Amino acid sequence: MNKKLLVSAVAVALSGPALAQNASLYGIVDVGLSKVSNAGLVLASGAQSTSRLGFTASEDLGEGLKAGFTLEARLEADAGQLGAPTSIATSASAQIFNRRSTLNLSGGFGEFRLGLDQNAYYDTTLGFDVTGDKLAGTSTVFNDFKSTTLDGNYSAQTGRNSNQVKYTSPTFAGFKVRASYAFAGSTAAESAASANSVSALALDYVQGNLAVSVANARRDNATASLVSKATYVGGSYDLGSFKVVAGYEKRGNELETVAGTKNAYLIGAAIPLNQTTRLNVSLTTQTFNDATAPNERNVMAQVIRDLSKRTSIYAQAASVSNSGGSTAAASDVETFQTGIVHRF
Repeated sequence: MNKKLLVSAVAVALSGPALAQNASLYGIVDVGLSKVSNAGLVLASGAQSTSRLGFTASEDLGEGLKAGFTLEARLEADAGQLGAPTSIATSASAQIFNRRSTLNLSGGFGEFRLGLDQNAYYDTTLGFDVTGDKLAGTSTVFNDFKSTTLDGNYSAQTGRNSNQVKYTSPTFAGFKVRASYAFAGSTAAESAASANSVSALALDYVQGNLAVSVANARRDNATASLVSKATYVGGSYDLGSFKVVAGYEKRGNELETVAGTKNAYLIGAAIPLNQTTRLNVSLTTQTFNDATAPNERNVMAQVIRDLSKRTSIYAQAASVSNSGGSTAAASDVETFQTGIVHRF
């Protein structure tokens, strides 16, 4: 069935003809082979880009205002099923749109998004990760804001928060402000104490080939030692023949104790090999101030070849090594993945 007809049929059934006129369906299907050194060869979904299915629509309200929504669900394309929930929901099996579920309002003032979405801090770290967070990247090194409320404020290692208000300002002289606040829960009792709420604030500057961002995030907790705080600084510069990126994160807790604090670094490059092929490489390290925790280094390389505007093939590899610390370090891991991605 034609995609437009399918979307129109769904829209008519759910919301009437007005929505059907501008609703659209989009998604990514990524399937490939994955081999991890401590596991067998498997067919996997979303090795390079998370497989997903989304619906989006907008309405022009006049005078520069627009309203709309985006509903996006993770897919396990290799098994033909919806992906596992990405937050600790009251009823995990009921979470369908687990990547994004927002109502949006935009205008000359910027944009507000209400609902489940990436927080402003995670958006910043992704902006300077050339290999993406699927390949042992930012999701494991630069993002650690987890919530334990039943409503699932945080989806572990994906940087998404439910019950969130997110704002992006217009750009002024190259500067843009982004902010997000995720309430502790959907009930009054959960929200009143601010336990496990997540807040983030970011400032971006783009001028020509230069991009710089600074972000700060905080996850509250009733126990002061469990309050997480982090600051991230990232930058990139496009030299024409290739782009270089760098990032730094300092993470700590409310009591400024050593346990759980760390410094993390990222350097990388995006290198076009020709009009259809590009090479992305990066190195991330994280050093814990706690003498008991092992330090980690990730080396990553990724080659992507576009077969068309919507279809590409890829091969990527990562090596994670651990060292130091008085506790037993995790085993070193090597990963190799190759697959095909189609966007629609």
